[in-house]
Amino acid sequence: YHFYETVVSELVDMYREAGLTLSYLHTGGDEVPRGAWTQSPEIYSLMKRTSEIKSYSDLHSYFIKKMMARLEKYDLSFGAWEEAVLKRDSMGNTVINNEFTGRKLVPYVWDNTGKNADLGYRIANSGYKVILCNVTNLYFDLAYNTDPKEPGLYWGGFQDAIDPFILAPFNVYNSAIYNDYGIFSSSENSPGNPEFLKPEFQKNIMGLQAQLWTETVKGKEMMEYYLLPKLFAFAEKAWAKASPWETEPDVGRRINLIKNEWNIIANRIGQTELPRLNFMFGGFHYRIPLPGAVIENDSLKANIAFPGFIIRYTQDGTEPDLNSDVWERPLKVSGKVWIRAFSADGRAGRSWLVNEH
Repeated sequence: YHFYETVVSELVDMYREAGLTLSYLHTGGDEVPRGAWTQSPEIYSLMKRTSEIKSYSDLHSYFIKKMMARLEKYDLSFGAWEEAVLKRDSMGNTVINNEFTGRKLVPYVWDNTGKNADLGYRIANSGYKVILCNVTNLYFDLAYNTDPKEPGLYWGGFQDAIDPFILAPFNVYNSAIYNDYGIFSSSENSPGNPEFLKPEFQKNIMGLQAQLWTETVKGKEMMEYYLLPKLFAFAEKAWAKASPWETEPDVGRRINLIKNEWNIIANRIGQTELPRLNFMFGGFHYRIPLPGAVIENDSLKANIAFPGFIIRYTQDGTEPDLNSDVWERPLKVSGKVWIRAFSADGRAGRSWLVNEH
């Protein structure tokens, strides 16, 4: 604790010397393995002489409390991952720890999977200000789709460019209608007896945060590939007024509203934002989507997620390059057909062999 306080003191002084004020600090505090301290003689000794630590499950909140006292000396608010306000009850169930409500602790809630789909709301309804960091929509190192050639993780699902946009922050049960295979679904992702965000606590949702974990990033190009174009959809969600579809109770109408609005956004991303990135700061290695294509009755039909890319194809067994024919409308083909998308400045995405349908 003394070392930690020394570091905080030096940070405050550094900001002051620069003419700035340090007012907020994120402290981490997540992923402590259950039972991590049960074999520690020092922890056992601490528990024996500290009456407020009644079991090993109390250690996390004890640490947060001690750390908070040191931060509050400098009038600092601090963020921490959701685990900072969770604890286990006598039955081993995870429950909200209300010990720190009303103080300058802001939980960042990442786990909205399975039965925790309502976790952010349970914490907000308990009185905490929260930042929603939903893994299913806002973890940018998740693979875009199930293609084995796509880089990225999949423990939290797959995440295409549209996923940040289809998050409904104030009613997450309206969000999960776009499955891992890129198909809209009418199924609702909600736990049994889900807790909804109470209107009086809507103000406790301070905002959204998207994450890109650098341990999964192998260089600048991969970072940009993960971020773009997902970042545009996230900006649209985090900064713009809530979309009408977020409060639409009818699933069918909601899906149509999402499709119509995303069509406008996708056109803007593909025809304005991504071409602009070709020239900014020396250019960005954004992800060029694979074209969708099928051969039906010897006719090649194709499309692409973001208008503005050029689709090229070959029929001689080679991969398309900048000299290959441009696909613009359904056309008759024969033999093996390779297809590939190119950006306006000539950069190529991955190519693939189209199967006859």
